[in-house]
Amino acid sequence: AQLQIRDPHNWGMNRLDLDDAGDIPVITLDSIVGERPVALMKIDVEGMELDVLRGATQILTRDRPLLYIEASDDTQRQLIDSFLAAFGYHRQACFNDTPTYLYLNQQTHAQQLSDLSDRATARQGQGAETARSRRRHRRQRNKTGPLSARS
Repeated sequence: AQLQIRDPHNWGMNRLDLDDAGDIPVITLDSIVGERPVALMKIDVEGMELDVLRGATQILTRDRPLLYIEASDDTQRQLIDSFLAAFGYHRQACFNDTPTYLYLNQQTHAQQLSDLSDRATARQGQGAETARSRRRHRRQRNKTGPLSARS
């Protein structure tokens, strides 16, 4: 492997380029975590995000954690989108100058988002009836389409 210095002012942007110069041992997240539950994963590994996800398929299937993943180019993001869709994830939001994306699992997080939205509505003084009405409407939409297609 060769160290590639992309930006001498931002050491977080450096990366290792693989070559045939030697072996580097790799361990998957699934093997490290074992059966311990995972609620959230933040992945920022300078272009190796998909490799990390491939080593976490048991976690993605079993725990369906919230995912924050940095992907600095559209090609990488599209590959991540496609890979995670097979596990029921949809990209929901983008943060930071170096794009970090929030991925939510349709099955796990739809109700949690609904509950948070209802609490925020109630706190803003719009009343419990409005929150209940929104919850009913949201449940109906849950039956008809993916989380990413909703507003």
